Amino acid sequence: MPPRAAARAAAQLERFKTIGVAAVPAEIESLDRKVRSPIRKKALRSLREYAVKRLEMLDCATVLARQWGIGSEPTETMCKNLTLRLKRPGTKCDADHAAAMMNLIAFYESHQARQWWTRRAA
Repeated sequence: MPPRAAARAAAQLERFKTIGVAAVPAEIESLDRKVRSPIRKKALRSLREYAVKRLEMLDCATVLARQWGIGSEPTETMCKNLTLRLKRPGTKCDADHAAAMMNLIAFYESHQARQWWTRRAA
């Protein structure tokens, strides 16, 4: 991506982080009216469809206000840690059991287990 386009995209992303994603479809439609290339129009329409289906997931302003992370690093780190736990010396799991073990480890690592067991007991 050319530096000028990258800077423009970064500025737009920063703007959406602060104002929210409700404006995204209108912004894309505005760009669509300015673009003449059929390929770019098709790409913008595809982007709009993608964004509209995922507006809730793209709501960075709400996520940041709740002080949640918006990057993928924690998820990638957890995936790495989960697989490392299954690769310990002497550990042998078939695919079904490995998936079950990873789900169980993730359940405890995400701190949801205590809450689940408390509700289960009630």
